[in-house]
Amino acid sequence: MALNSSPKRRSPTWYRPIKGVYLYTELVDRVARSYGLSEIQSETLKSYVVQAILAPPSSPEHLRLCDPVTGKLIGTLNTGAQPRIGTTLKEFDRWLVSCGMSYWQISRKVRTRARSANKGTKASQPFKKAAIFISHSSHWPDIANDFSNASRNGLSKAARVKGGWNEAGVIGWAIRKGRLKNATPAQIAAIKADLNLNRKTS
Repeated sequence: MALNSSPKRRSPTWYRPIKGVYLYTELVDRVARSYGLSEIQSETLKSYVVQAILAPPSSPEHLRLCDPVTGKLIGTLNTGAQPRIGTTLKEFDRWLVSCGMSYWQISRKVRTRARSANKGTKASQPFKKAAIFISHSSHWPDIANDFSNASRNGLSKAARVKGGWNEAGVIGWAIRKGRLKNATPAQIAAIKADLNLNRKTS
């Protein structure tokens, strides 16, 4: 009697145990593909996702993960016998909104609406600092230091608003101060057009 061939390898049960549960890294990759994030932006977003997973469960910016067996969202950090590294599209989109990154939501309906929106509309929304960092750190190398000194260097006066930061104000300040050191003139022109800054910073 012939021996049976070796069984096919299966992913660990916690990898994607239930339909609709995705690794958080997969969700970041979806954002990157959908909105053209750079490698630096993608890595920055991943680091914020890890911080969000470890954030206190009571925080609105805490990202809940799914139980690897039932697929239900769990608010506590105790991983139990099997590690939790997956969550749902809905939960990930909720987290993006809580961090001021609603324009990067990845559910199909939201993504379609975001792509059809007029340029410059997101500039009026208050942004969390994390959203600014992820969007602009690739061409603004000193962004963390500039935000740390925002009350002294004029950034707060130029762009601090109720609920966060005005993105157009932040980038307008950065352009005037020559802070976008890793951006080419063409890239700066595109950023200004996207945020409707051509009149404000010329």
